[in-house]
Amino acid sequence: PKTPKPRVFDLEYKMDPTDENYVEIDEYKSVVTDALEVVGAENKDEFIQKYLENGELREKFKLIGTHSEAFHCDEVLATAMLLRTAEYRNAIIVRTRDQEIIDKLDIACDVGGVFDVEKKRFDHHQKTFTETFWSNKVREA
Repeated sequence: PKTPKPRVFDLEYKMDPTDENYVEIDEYKSVVTDALEVVGAENKDEFIQKYLENGELREKFKLIGTHSEAFHCDEVLATAMLLRTAEYRNAIIVRTRDQEIIDKLDIACDVGGVFDVEKKRFDHHQKTFTETFWSNKVREA
């Protein structure tokens, strides 16, 4: 389908597929489908066998880690944004706090206590953060 390039404040703009401002975006669709898989790692041995040690699955799907238990807007936003990227479009979201499992995932956000871009670990609760802004730790903001 043809999708218009965004044109801010142009409410009169009509959709015309022959217009030069249109661009073809075949992959544009919601990622929240029946194919989206969110798994927990409560049964650690089963999870390791089914997901971490499954070479065929690991070739097809990236594993995005975030914390288990109650979910918050920060990890929902992070995982949703990752699912919109080419690298993580076909990913499985893994909800766990088990550090051994987190260390084996392709990327982790909001869990693990580490912020390290090279290792693809993005937790704003990292223990090494000491910067403050108006007496509040910036990482908590």
